[in-house]
Amino acid sequence: MKLKGIEYDVIEKPPNKRGGTSWIWEEGYCLKNRLDTDAKLTWMCKRCYTKNRVIRTHLMTTTNNSIVHMKQKHFIDKNGAVPRRDVRILQQQAAEQQAKTAAAVRTWTKLDLTRFQELLIRWIVMMHITFS
Repeated sequence: MKLKGIEYDVIEKPPNKRGGTSWIWEEGYCLKNRLDTDAKLTWMCKRCYTKNRVIRTHLMTTTNNSIVHMKQKHFIDKNGAVPRRDVRILQQQAAEQQAKTAAAVRTWTKLDLTRFQELLIRWIVMMHITFS
């Protein structure tokens, strides 16, 4: 298989240090560079490859990048399908957060500076705080 100008062999993923393999290998191909035998193994997404999408490959020093790809692009994790968040729900949450922020700003802008100074001085006197 030729990918990005490099010849690869599709191989079976060797077990990890604990003797198992990650679920990510069921969702991708394990590629080994034909010319550079010392190169790290590469993971390629089967779904992207079969749908002729942009091919996603990740060097396999860790499976984290592949897991993130599957979750973000295909809504899949080790337990199966990840529920998609509806765009309207996200927009509603953003609007609620903006409303909370605006309310907080309005609360602070209503602050009466003269009243605050009076209360601060009263507190300093009552607590016997010295300035020396």
